[in-house]
Amino acid sequence: MNKLELINSILSDKKAENIKALDLRKTSGLHDYAIICDASNPRLLFAIRDYLMEGLQAGGYSIHHVEGRAESDWLLIDAFDVCIHLFLTPARHYYQLEDLWRDKVMSL
Repeated sequence: MNKLELINSILSDKKAENIKALDLRKTSGLHDYAIICDASNPRLLFAIRDYLMEGLQAGGYSIHHVEGRAESDWLLIDAFDVCIHLFLTPARHYYQLEDLWRDKVMSL
């Protein structure tokens, strides 16, 4: 299982919603892919973050850093070539991040 498949599997297992992958290989010098998803409540958002970090490390993948505090509605996990954006649903609707990269959406 490659890194994108592992991330998608973990996010799906933990009930992340509206999972989208963006192919940024021709666009970004920082990341090859971005994953965007949301959660309906803060407890679920932070459980997804923790489960994802544990799963990536167990799969042999390193995490560069994590951004977001206990009161955050947007968390970011930088896994070097993949950047994962975890939103609370209202924040995702507000920022509309995937609309900025509409032409980069890909299926997992």
